[in-house]
This record gives sequence, C-alpha cells and structure tokens, in this order.
Amino acid sequence: MLKAAKEQSPHTEVVVITAHGSVETAVGAMKLGAFDYITKPFHMDELLLIVRAVGPRRDLAARIQDLKAVLEDKFSFGGILGVNSQMRAVLEKIKLVAGTDSTTL
Repeated sequence: MLKAAKEQSPHTEVVVITAHGSVETAVGAMKLGAFDYITKPFHMDELLLIVRAVGPRRDLAARIQDLKAVLEDKFSFGGILGVNSQMRAVLEKIKLVAGTDSTTL
C-alpha cells in the first residue's frame, strides 16, 4: 500500500503504523519512502511528535527545490550564446560531463 501511495502522490508523507513490526519491515518501509514507522501499541505523544515533524521536513524539501532551481538558472548554459559551430560543440561536451563527479580538462 505504501508503494502505491508514493507512486500516486510522491510528496505525500506516510507514517506506517503496524502491530507486527520488525527491523526488516521498518527498513523496507523507509526504503519505500515512509516518513516514519511505529509499532502498536504506541503513545499518542509519539505519534504527535512524528506528525509535527512533517511540516518542517516539507518546508525544507521545498526550500531545497527552490535553491536547486536558483542554481540551475545561475549555472546553466542558457546565458551563453554561440553561433560558431565549434563553440556549440564545446557547450555540448560541457553538458555531457557537467553531471559527473569527474575532473575534466
């Protein structure tokens, strides 16, 4: 169910609550994108802490997306113009290696 929920709405935070918890199921749920995982019986205070943590995490994720967009605008090749075929070839090569961690000369 968690996998289907995340496929339908990837930004929705899911807290898995189960009566039959194990380390394996907890790890599996987290790998599938669960925000948190708690087992029954649980204290309502524990659930409230988890629910209260969702807001700041969503805010942080939104800020990260905004910063990525700013960086993309600032460091993209959109501002470089070149009609020369050699310059365009250089820009294409830069785009190919830009996403790698390799040192390029």
